[in-house]
Amino acid sequence: MFDQIETLVPIATLLAAQQDTYAAQPKGEVIDAGCDRAVITHLPNATLLSIAGTRDLAGWLSDFQVWKATLRDHPDVGPVEAGFGDGADKLWQRLAGRIDRDKPLLIQGHSRGAAMVPILAAFALIAGIKPYFCFAYEAPWSVGPACRDLLLAHRILGLTWWHGNDPVPLAPAVSWLVPHVWPCVSFGTPRENPIDCHYFEAVAAALAPTAEAPHG
Repeated sequence: MFDQIETLVPIATLLAAQQDTYAAQPKGEVIDAGCDRAVITHLPNATLLSIAGTRDLAGWLSDFQVWKATLRDHPDVGPVEAGFGDGADKLWQRLAGRIDRDKPLLIQGHSRGAAMVPILAAFALIAGIKPYFCFAYEAPWSVGPACRDLLLAHRILGLTWWHGNDPVPLAPAVSWLVPHVWPCVSFGTPRENPIDCHYFEAVAAALAPTAEAPHG
């Protein structure tokens, strides 16, 4: 499956689009909602939706809203982490109408954005847009069994990238006690300061040369 994704959208394009979410002037179509940002990259053969990680104090405060909440407009998604669910809901309200339904949709995100990826994938699925593939870079836990089961039942495929000894993909695991939605692929070298593995610049630098490594 990874080979098929690489054929549709090269890993270098995926990484560049994710990095674009942090740019002062992104090249793609920007959707800002509160403290969160999504960038839509319209490719000839696919639509790429990239979600930025935490960018400001409001985002940090939202990250720590780790209690479980059911979203009023999306009860089928089940309880999700409140801060991530609220951010995903606000983004979806602004971007849903901008997705090209005639092209495969790939969803990716880093950190806070990665936590929103399964939630946004569920929103898309409920809206009749089946995501082709999802990538979550350094994702904290964000969803419970209901969202996970919904995505897996509809064969929404994806990968959770885990760089070195980054601690963020372990948090806040105790609140759910369920696996990540998609398989975790470990890559890169542990750092003396584990949080150095979390920054997207480090993720991209470590992932680019091993783009063909993950299989299965």
